Amino acid sequence: MQFAIKTNHIVTNSFFLDIATPGNWLSDEHMHVIMQMLWRRRGSVLQKDRRVMCDPYFTKIITSKWSAFSEAKDKLHFDWGTNIASYDKHWVGLSINLQTSNVTIFDSFITANPTETHVDAHMTPILKSLPYILEQYVGFTDYLIKEGERTYAWNRFQGIYHNNRGGDCGPCAAKFMEMHSNGDGKEEMSRITDKVVDKFRQQYAMDCYEEFVGDFQVANEA
Repeated sequence: MQFAIKTNHIVTNSFFLDIATPGNWLSDEHMHVIMQMLWRRRGSVLQKDRRVMCDPYFTKIITSKWSAFSEAKDKLHFDWGTNIASYDKHWVGLSINLQTSNVTIFDSFITANPTETHVDAHMTPILKSLPYILEQYVGFTDYLIKEGERTYAWNRFQGIYHNNRGGDCGPCAAKFMEMHSNGDGKEEMSRITDKVVDKFRQQYAMDCYEEFVGDFQVANEA
């Protein structure tokens, strides 16, 4: 049975089972629901510190339009589409600091992108596009854009839990972001184990179900 949840996704009960299952890779839709749940539950606290949690679609839009953006003559007025205002098969958490122009990567499975060259290839679209997006949509002009010069840099957060078994990168990325926004650092993130991952995957599934399934509408009983 399919039904609509409050995020406007059409899902089945197996959608939440996917989130809870250890080692099960999650789709864009799963990650969107998890991040929306975290924002709804923690957003008011984060806003006090001038922080925000963006769902995965934000970076996906940037990377999908990178080729056209890089060739555009007028980058400041590039059309990113209507969804911009609101990674392939590997999920990481990105903490973007607008004051320092730095992006910190929280990666639970570094084997997927082992070298700086691999990471740089993924990060370049975001690093070079972000200054233009900020100025175009939110008027953020504290840092002048210099054509042809990268104004953002990236670094990996070292010494945290590594998901050797694979498949848990999505929930781990969400947990890293949740912990980071709570002020937790390397010491706390290094204490995560596979058993801890199993537990918070189950908790995320229950929290998402509780947050979004209330007053659901049956869309297709076939």
